[in-house]
Amino acid sequence: MFVIQTEIEADDDALVELASAAQAALSHLNVCETLPNQRRMTTIEIARIADARPTGHGWIARCSSHSDRSPSLSIREGRDGRTLLKCFAGCEPAAIAAALGLNIRDLFGNNSSAATPRARAVSAADVEESLQGELTRIVAEESAAAGFGVATLTRHRNAARAIVERRLAVTLRHERTPWHEVSPHALDPAWSMCVDQALHVAAARTGMAIATLRHAVEDFPRVQHGVLRLARKLQRDLCGPRALFKDRAA
Repeated sequence: MFVIQTEIEADDDALVELASAAQAALSHLNVCETLPNQRRMTTIEIARIADARPTGHGWIARCSSHSDRSPSLSIREGRDGRTLLKCFAGCEPAAIAAALGLNIRDLFGNNSSAATPRARAVSAADVEESLQGELTRIVAEESAAAGFGVATLTRHRNAARAIVERRLAVTLRHERTPWHEVSPHALDPAWSMCVDQALHVAAARTGMAIATLRHAVEDFPRVQHGVLRLARKLQRDLCGPRALFKDRAA
């Protein structure tokens, strides 16, 4: 009986030791799992560290992991919040992260399986910076295609908003396109001045106050058509014919 009791006590001691070891292991796992939450970084923060510039699908920068003369590092945000690094010269993400002074865990964002899913905080400064970067890129690309510096239009700003909305998971207010932003004439930086001058001429011809005409033209397509025809004539007289407008001008 004494032997049986001793064995039972020994078994109890072994269970206590096993339970203690299991608790210690669980505590270690919990600490390891919470580290990514404590140190997680957003893709925007990593892009800033890499001195990256925004593109249509993320950012691009010179890779810090090798001697990079031209930008070859693509930085994107994955659907689960992790940061995706792609060096077209073949550098590994771990090497790129180390060269940037980061830990590989910093790339996983809100991806931790132990973390409670929640929306990533985005500041107004983040939104404004991304908007400005995308707008600059969109206008620059269209200017290159047109062969001259185009005016920044509402559709450019709305296109930039759409990209930032997808990238940062935010909702932005889009502008309504004004009646006088007609393609391709509105691309000319002088177009707004031509429209304004045409409004003054129309006001003088009709005897209306310019403020009254500006308000009324919003609701009368026929008045808009007349003002736009005059503005196109003024544009040709002021700027000379461009190939862009020559083929399409009414």
